Amino acid sequence: MVTMKALTTYAGAEGFVRRGDLIRVSPSRARVLMRRGLAEVVGGQTVPGPTETQAVVPEETKAEDEGVREDGGVVTAWVCSIDGCGRQFASRRGLVMHQRQAHPEVTVEEGGLYQEG
Repeated sequence: MVTMKALTTYAGAEGFVRRGDLIRVSPSRARVLMRRGLAEVVGGQTVPGPTETQAVVPEETKAEDEGVREDGGVVTAWVCSIDGCGRQFASRRGLVMHQRQAHPEVTVEEGGLYQEG
């Protein structure tokens, strides 16, 4: 707990506080009161800051990995195998769109099996 002196009269979580009153509050509440200019710490105390946490950042993000290699080529995760087409795509969505447009006579079933339409 931190002892503080009210710099102005206010009503807050501590109730009605008059200018000059001494109040005891938690460190987090003390930071709020100081930031708003409502109170100051008394007796040379220090208000401990919040514990600092590090954000977890993945080593590689999906946007960096997907679609383009370092040499500028396309990552070929998906290849159209209908009638020996062999066209390569970076995403499954691109492959499906290609198959619907370039090969309308073939329908794609669940599990990637092809049937003549």
